[in-house]
Amino acid sequence: MKNLSSIAGLTALTIALAGCKTGIEDAPTQTVNSGNTEVVISDPPEPPKESYQETGVDQTLNNVSVAPDAFTQVIGSFDNATATLDAGWVASGAFDNPASAASWAFLPDNQASNETEPTAFVGLHGVSTCEINENAQGCDGPTGTLLSPFFKVESARPYLRLLMSGGNPEGSNDVGIRVLDESGNEVTRMNPGNCGGAWNKSNDDWQSIDLTTYAGKFVQVEIYDNEDAGCGFIAFDHLHMSAFASLVTDYSETDVDQSLLNVSVSNDSFSQVIGSFDDAQAMLESGWSATGAFASPASATSWAFLPDKNMTGDTPAAGVVGLHAASTCEINENEAGCDAPTGTLTSPLFLVNEARPVLNMLLSGGNPEGSNDVGMKILAADGSEIASYNPGTCGDAFVKGDHNWVSHDLTDFIGQNVRVEIYDNEDAGCGFIAFDHLHMSASAGPANDYKEVNPDQSVANVTVADDSFAQVIASFDNPAAMIANGWQATGDFVPAEGTSGWTFLPDNHSGDNGEKNAQVIGLSAGSTCEINDNASGCDAPTGTITSPQFVVNAERPYLNVNLGGGDAGKAVGLKVLNANGEEVAITQPQTCNQAWLGAGGVVDTNWHTLDLSDYIDQSVQVELFDNESGGCGFLSFDHIHMSATQLEQ
Repeated sequence: MKNLSSIAGLTALTIALAGCKTGIEDAPTQTVNSGNTEVVISDPPEPPKESYQETGVDQTLNNVSVAPDAFTQVIGSFDNATATLDAGWVASGAFDNPASAASWAFLPDNQASNETEPTAFVGLHGVSTCEINENAQGCDGPTGTLLSPFFKVESARPYLRLLMSGGNPEGSNDVGIRVLDESGNEVTRMNPGNCGGAWNKSNDDWQSIDLTTYAGKFVQVEIYDNEDAGCGFIAFDHLHMSAFASLVTDYSETDVDQSLLNVSVSNDSFSQVIGSFDDAQAMLESGWSATGAFASPASATSWAFLPDKNMTGDTPAAGVVGLHAASTCEINENEAGCDAPTGTLTSPLFLVNEARPVLNMLLSGGNPEGSNDVGMKILAADGSEIASYNPGTCGDAFVKGDHNWVSHDLTDFIGQNVRVEIYDNEDAGCGFIAFDHLHMSASAGPANDYKEVNPDQSVANVTVADDSFAQVIASFDNPAAMIANGWQATGDFVPAEGTSGWTFLPDNHSGDNGEKNAQVIGLSAGSTCEINDNASGCDAPTGTITSPQFVVNAERPYLNVNLGGGDAGKAVGLKVLNANGEEVAITQPQTCNQAWLGAGGVVDTNWHTLDLSDYIDQSVQVELFDNESGGCGFLSFDHIHMSATQLEQ
């Protein structure tokens, strides 16, 4: 009876359950009453998606180059067919049920006898439906698909990249790769369109799909060969996500002319030249792109200005590296006026190397107030702007010398691709640009240890150190010569013809007893009170003068300058700028009643010293500035030099 009761109980339970709905129309949650207890049965929550990627990928390269991040997020190496399917890829047709790890592969030694068309692959080998499963049906015969697991598009790596060739150049065959969203909808596809490419042969076979709009989302890819007729084959390898839209290459010009005219260069200025601008046509053929006036050059010299067109008397005023430089003033033999031509010139992507992280370029033109859209941009591989420069030298329609060097330190981008865009988008006032010799270097600018040659060593009413004439940055004895040697002036510091420029002469200033008490080293000193024979009052003149770059040497780390005028609250004084033009030191006089460097009965009270020990072996420059046209808005100055001695009292 016990057994019969058990059977009867089971039968009753079976009948009771038979009345429940158990088909696909059931709700995810069911409620079952068991006595006084209610039991809730729920479907388990869907586990969170994981972004698929391979690990331990073989990084061997054969006849190809890769980006620095080519092994960071590998979706398919295709080195092991069975392991790939075990990891979650789904195959059909010829890709299904591989007999061995190498079932999908073409092997490098298959093409060893064909030296003119080498095999290109990453890792152990690539894939080709021509040779899949030791195919003997002919290249077109095998068909099938490979579907990846879902993976996440990271904003840091939005480009899907792979080696791919094959298919039909007219795109009519169903051969290629497509990207699917989380719902299985196709968002984009690519047909390789290279009917002759039964295998991958070089870097030219790299393909890229921009998935930036899907950053943060999950996608999967399907590689397909659904064509068994003409060109019905595909070759592919190393599917991965990257930060780079195109292949990272260490681009540089070759056989660059190394002639120099009125400019200096550093020792490595020809190691990685991105733009010599000596041959417009050759540069566009090598990967530069152009718009507007830069596009479709009729000759090698279409962008150029020639040195002999820019003369000061019998002396060429132009600064040129190589055969010539470029200027929109003279582009295409322009006769429409300096401002009229507009356009852009964009370099190929190039690699920032650890040995040469500094970008240098000669640049002039544009508006000193920065209002015109004229200059140079440095762009990251994704097109975002890293830095931009407006030359701000409206008077310079061509490059004139070392003061036109601009530099930018790209140390933060070592191992990455960048490009440069030169642009003139202004057809009005100061809408022109001149440029030359874009290159990567270990140092900023020409990195010369600039100093004056044979400065006058006369001294009146002031004490100097033993080495005060060893590295003279500015004597101020001859303003015109200083400008010619690379000093840059703005405002009232631009030397006016027929005047003594910035200088006052010692015999202009005497004490009550008639003694000459001006402090002067050399032939003369400078003062904005008397600049260009000023008759507008001591405060009125304003402007700046900026030195060429010079190297801070370990044996002379102190910058000394004889300085007077202004006071601590006025925009008057001297700055030291680093190679990027950033202020690293400043000193300002506080002698409001002293319009010139006067002894006042006590010598050596006007020396200012700046310690530049932190910048040993680096390039710096100095800028004297008088930006005050009101009370105490004047500056007197003399003999900037580097020394082992601090002269400030």
